[in-house]
Amino acid sequence: EMLSLLCEGHNVQMQDYLRDPREGQDSAVEAVDLVIEVHDLLVQLEPSLDESNVEQAILCIDCLTEFVQGNTSLGNMASLIESKASDAMERLVCRQRFEGVPADAVSRLRTSVSTWFLAMLEGEGTVAEERFLRTLDLERLSAVAATAYMAGSTAPSAAAGDADDAAESRERAMAAGYSLSTLIKHLHDYEEHAAFVPRAGSHGGSVVTSRSLGAFDAEGDAVTAAAKRAMAGAIG
Repeated sequence: EMLSLLCEGHNVQMQDYLRDPREGQDSAVEAVDLVIEVHDLLVQLEPSLDESNVEQAILCIDCLTEFVQGNTSLGNMASLIESKASDAMERLVCRQRFEGVPADAVSRLRTSVSTWFLAMLEGEGTVAEERFLRTLDLERLSAVAATAYMAGSTAPSAAAGDADDAAESRERAMAAGYSLSTLIKHLHDYEEHAAFVPRAGSHGGSVVTSRSLGAFDAEGDAVTAAAKRAMAGAIG
């Protein structure tokens, strides 16, 4: 959390310093790349995520997002695009079962992951778009997005004393679906307007993304004011 706060306000100098404290200069002092350290922690947490460490994982993801949001040097994005981060993030979003993890925490986790993907797509250049189109299973992500939205829009009514908590939980579920659909739409739009040629074996493809967007929108216009408010709160 402290590392995230150091990068608040898109502090590019601090973002770059956390990755390379030597600032490109030779030094006898061993430098620690804190961007990769946070990444490595998340990769270690991901396979065994449960109720005991899910909040730590969310903090890691939010921290990685702060590292790349507004990072005009693109150094942190370049570092993470070559790491295992996107693979771990996709597995977290698409996982069907979390041992003992409340549904509300799963929604916040998925929204945090989607926000990280969108932050990686900021700025100039198309390296992230090309990488994600070739590696992400967009059809599977779209199914998760639709399921998350429907979980929020059709949740059963709660008892009077739990009504506020239930409403907040539904909004977070819809936020997860909305943020995932925003990611899919961004990649779909890029693919349609750029000379992107999928490689053999890649998950990307206009057939998959068009169908995924259509499936999501068919659930009754998923982009609602409630989902937008919840997502805005999730990304600060």
